[in-house]
Amino acid sequence: YGIIGFDKSKILDTKYEEIKGISGENIYAVKENGKYVLINKSEEKITNKEYDDIAEINKEQIVVAKNGKYGVETLSGDRKVKFEYDELVSTNDKYYIAKKGDKYGIVTSEGEEKLPCERTKITYVSSGNFVIADDTIYSWVKRNFHPATWLLWQGIISKDLGLCDPAGR
Repeated sequence: YGIIGFDKSKILDTKYEEIKGISGENIYAVKENGKYVLINKSEEKITNKEYDDIAEINKEQIVVAKNGKYGVETLSGDRKVKFEYDELVSTNDKYYIAKKGDKYGIVTSEGEEKLPCERTKITYVSSGNFVIADDTIYSWVKRNFHPATWLLWQGIISKDLGLCDPAGR
């Protein structure tokens, strides 16, 4: 695989097994010899690190996997979140929804665990707000994560994040 611009100019040579991510900073996640690396538009490696997977790239950080576990590093290769999660999903709000086994939690972009991976499901809503599920009890949680501020209700969440009680209201 390679990349060609809209003007048909070559951006990246067609020599990669896969091109997975592109950031607005002209940084590309490419697969070479079975491993992902980060390169710039001159096709020079940004770091000497190799990854099993690069799940996300943003301006400052990347969600990457090594030995089957996900963590977060800066674009220069400094570790921010330990490689101990089965899944990490960015919320675009300096938080990651983390998964260990079949349970979810929340960690910050600096690696601080705000909620341990003990919840049935966590969904990011917006502006630092989350819906957290514990079986059939749901919580609306604001970014301070203090349990006294959680709005609790019993009900279900539809696939499109519509909220309703057990009777469907």
